[in-house]
Amino acid sequence: MKELSAKAEKCWAFLEYPEEMRRHVYTINPVEPVNAGIELMRLELGSYLPSQQALEVIRFNQVVNLQDRWWR
Repeated sequence: MKELSAKAEKCWAFLEYPEEMRRHVYTINPVEPVNAGIELMRLELGSYLPSQQALEVIRFNQVVNLQDRWWR
């Protein structure tokens, strides 16, 4: 149980940062923001994607937005 407790403290260390900074600390994996954006669009479209083409357009837009953020 002690090992689990020590690991949990490390996993939740980001909670010590101010709330406005946490969204930048959650992950450094560049794929996760793309997936989150696709999920957000899916929910805005009524919880489903109307076609494979719609998914490809959304995915393309998410990658372009991600590239824009990297270049800033």
